[in-house]
Amino acid sequence: MYNTIQVYYQELNPNSIINLDQPCHYNEFHNLPGYLETGSKETFDVVNSLYFEKIDQCSEHWSRLLDHISRWGIIYPVIVNTGLPKFRPLRSVPKEYRNTDSKFWMICEQQGGARILAAQQLGIKVPAIINDYVGLFKNQKPLVISDLHNLCNGVEEVQLMASAGVKIPRYPRIHIDVDDIIYEECRKYVIDDIVNNYLK
Repeated sequence: MYNTIQVYYQELNPNSIINLDQPCHYNEFHNLPGYLETGSKETFDVVNSLYFEKIDQCSEHWSRLLDHISRWGIIYPVIVNTGLPKFRPLRSVPKEYRNTDSKFWMICEQQGGARILAAQQLGIKVPAIINDYVGLFKNQKPLVISDLHNLCNGVEEVQLMASAGVKIPRYPRIHIDVDDIIYEECRKYVIDDIVNNYLK
């Protein structure tokens, strides 16, 4: 048996989201011995800064994303889950949240990390589709599939499942024109460089 997961839309303060989809929380970093146990916010901020500086050198991903959002806003909503992490171990949650009530956690584990960081930098709210596992938004009207297609600007692969909420395989990358293979090679190079030259 499972509970039906209701889905809602909110424009959130980016600082209210536990952002596990930002570079410093990529699995490649989390898997490093001691990274999560000893890592401070300062360490995570440095990793983010290095990642975006280096990824910009080969793809202009970050600078173009910021420019696009500053001009047009956030086109595609981020995906947020309430309650405990669904795809990552509990130890992935930053230390400053671990003694707080997880019922009020709103976690982005995929689909939105860079947009949340951009919103923080630009001082704007984040459009969010929320998979509500704990009933945090139960007094509001839940979304149906037609709402999701409208919110996601015509992305056809949107799925709404009773046991898991919204699933979107991937949004189009609209701010840069970079082949997926080249982008992933660039991403791997940047992560390896940070691991080998800054975190060891």
